[in-house]
Amino acid sequence: MKWLTFLFLLITTTVLAQEKTDYNRIIDTLVDKTIDYYIFPEKAEFIKTKLSNVSKNNPFINLSKSQFADTITTILRKESKDKHFTLLYRPNFLRNTETKKDQQKKFNEINRRWNFGFDLVERLSGNIGYINYSGFAESNSSKATLAAAMNFLANTNSLILDLRNNRGGDGPMMLLFCSYFFEHQLALSKTYYRHNNKTVTNKTRSKVTGEKYLDKPIYVLTSKNTFSAAEALSYNLQQKGIATIIGEKTAGAANPVEMWVINNDFLFFIPVGNETNLISNTNWEHTGVQPSYNISHDKALEKAQIVALEYILKQQIITELSKEEIEKRIIDLSEKIE
Repeated sequence: MKWLTFLFLLITTTVLAQEKTDYNRIIDTLVDKTIDYYIFPEKAEFIKTKLSNVSKNNPFINLSKSQFADTITTILRKESKDKHFTLLYRPNFLRNTETKKDQQKKFNEINRRWNFGFDLVERLSGNIGYINYSGFAESNSSKATLAAAMNFLANTNSLILDLRNNRGGDGPMMLLFCSYFFEHQLALSKTYYRHNNKTVTNKTRSKVTGEKYLDKPIYVLTSKNTFSAAEALSYNLQQKGIATIIGEKTAGAANPVEMWVINNDFLFFIPVGNETNLISNTNWEHTGVQPSYNISHDKALEKAQIVALEYILKQQIITELSKEEIEKRIIDLSEKIE
């Protein structure tokens, strides 16, 4: 039986050694991509040194691929202080040989299953529009759903846009959403990309598929989980004086990313750009978007309704509710958040 034990140990050692080699090769690829594309070259060199040293010590030999991805992500984010850096284990979801178009088709199919991020669209008491939006899917595939939502709410007096659980997504979709709140095309920000030394101006669209939502109060709900493109929409509307932010300070992730497929098993996201708002001349990286009404995320919706109803009373806007009914509604909502 000793030879069986020896054979088992030999096979196990060989498999682990191969796994270790695979992980080291993946790390080499991650380092190369980071050096070539990460927006901050000094940090890229620091990450290279850190990952190379870690790889030499072989701490990954007994980790599963999922654990390996989580460990690398933790290292990347710790060393860069950039919450966008991510390595995900998604076996055979995307292939290295697929074109960007083919990859986008797969993402679009997934996005359809959750209605392109539109979880709930409704009219609240006082003729207040409400959209619970959980993610920015690719703009061409989701523009019809966005138009339907905006058309449904076109006759409301104000809009609450709930981004408390929105983790971001497609940058062009963020700009398309913003386009519904501006009459004409407008430059909101610029993004510099180091790898090709280009600066892109980020503009809204003058024309959209649905009906624009102009000259009405907009209230954006945020939490510490509001991330990336969701922060961009909040920040851009806030800087333009279009929206009032209600809730918690957001996550603080401003740098746009690109994705690479590694070994058909991993998706690697690198922050490749640095965005600058044209009004503030900065962004929300590390600082987050600061709310006008700082309140716990679980009370933000009630607070937004109170603010909207108080505006309706002040402006004497006619709704389906009487003045007395609005006042009672405000009292009831206030009791919920006390």
